Amino acid sequence: MAKKKIAKKVEPKFRPKYAVTDKLRKIYQEAGNIGIFILEFKAQNGCIAFAGSAKKVVELEKKLGREIDLTNLTFAQGLGLGTLPGVGKTRVEACCNAVKACKEYYKIK
Repeated sequence: MAKKKIAKKVEPKFRPKYAVTDKLRKIYQEAGNIGIFILEFKAQNGCIAFAGSAKKVVELEKKLGREIDLTNLTFAQGLGLGTLPGVGKTRVEACCNAVKACKEYYKIK
């Protein structure tokens, strides 16, 4: 099995599955600029998002020797990456809350 090349610098790995608004695009861009990635899931009464450290994902990729495709993770796999949740009635609200929790936890300004 061929070894995949692992990213040397931390970059947001964002490929939207659903329509993206300008507000949502801005949230993803700002999060990516400070080394945070976002995972979104549909919840029964709104939306849930998880935000985590892209640096930690790169470290895990190095240990595993393969790339982690963040766009195809399940809810449980997202939790396993040490992400922090955010909930909201909208995707924007959920993503904002998740990024805020992640920034507070990792002490990112």
